[in-house]
Parts: sequence; structure tokens; C-alpha cells
Amino acid sequence: MGYANTQIAIQTYVPSDDVLINNAANKAGNSDDPVFNKIKEITLGSTIGSSSLFRFKFILSRSGGTARGRIYRNGSAIGTEQTVGGAPTEFTEDIVSTTWVESDTVELWVRITGAPSVTPYGSDFRICGIGSEWINTVV
Repeated sequence: MGYANTQIAIQTYVPSDDVLINNAANKAGNSDDPVFNKIKEITLGSTIGSSSLFRFKFILSRSGGTARGRIYRNGSAIGTEQTVGGAPTEFTEDIVSTTWVESDTVELWVRITGAPSVTPYGSDFRICGIGSEWINTVV
């Protein structure tokens, strides 16, 4: 008795500077708010493999004082809190998850610290990587 072979294609990603998705517009967070608030969101599509490693990039700026930004997944923090107190700054972070699914959202959240009348801004929120297809054969 023979067994049939079944091939399953899995699309995974490794970090690179190649932009997969870009949410470029400059977006303001809540002024004078010391609590993180979501300003940008990207929903992952069906080509995302569960064990992907992505490079996330964003530019953080502020109208004065200090602004902080952090990457979230489905409303939960997954990235490192980044801080800018001077000129607009681009931040880059590689994040791996073994449980990405196509409906996941990846978000940029911002807040301010310090001086009153400060507004945080985020722009050029990007997911970067190179896709590679792995073929598993099940016997």
C-alpha cells in the first residue's frame, strides 16, 4: 500500500529594508496625553507565514518636549519604547513571532512626556522583509 505525498507552501519573511507595507502619512497623537494612544494600523494579509520575522520602521517627532512611540500587535505592546526629544528620528526594530495570522494588526502607538502643549507625531510606519517559500513534504 502506497502513501500519497502532499506539499504545503508556507510563506515566511526575514528582515530586510525591502518595504512590504507602508503607512506613510504623518499622523498626530493626542496632545498632552501621557498614555499611549494608537495613531497608525496595518492589517496583515493572507500571505504572512506564522513564523515570520519582520523589520518595523517608523519616524517619531513632536511639537516640543519628549515624544515616545511603541509598536503593538492587536492592541498589546510587542516593541521597545522609543524616545525622541529633538529632531524627527527614524526607529528600526526586528520583531519575531511564531503566531502571526492574516488578521493580525500591527500598530504604532505614541504618547508625550514632560512639557505641556506637546503633540507626538508618527510617520512612515513600514513593515519590511523578504519573503521566502518553504515547501514541507508530508508522507
